[in-house]
Amino acid sequence: MDIINTKLVEITTNNDLQQMVTEATGGNNIIDLLFTTNPALVHNIEIHPGMSDHGVIITDINLKAKTSKKKPRKVHLFKKADWDNFKTDVEQELTKFLKDQEKVETSTTEDLWLFLKETIMNAVNKHIPQKDDRR
Repeated sequence: MDIINTKLVEITTNNDLQQMVTEATGGNNIIDLLFTTNPALVHNIEIHPGMSDHGVIITDINLKAKTSKKKPRKVHLFKKADWDNFKTDVEQELTKFLKDQEKVETSTTEDLWLFLKETIMNAVNKHIPQKDDRR
């Protein structure tokens, strides 16, 4: 056997592939092949004359496309936000923080950033409605 045939046999054996075409597709030979790991899914294999010296393999294969369901993600509806209360909550938290002089002086840049981010996110979650987006 030449190297191409050896490689084909090796690939089909290693991957548990079965060749399904049993009729000649080129002259008296089976030249065109259809491989599967699940022969029960392959039905009605027919060979039709092609435009060249090869036949055309027509078959029904029972497949279901696997679709992964995306988890819905939350989307904020900014047009429906309660901006007045949002602003009030953020201002109150910032004012309360700034009144604690010791806390202001001992906070690192990272601490300040985390405080600001948490303050804004709390106001967002409280005053901006959300919906699930399934795109």
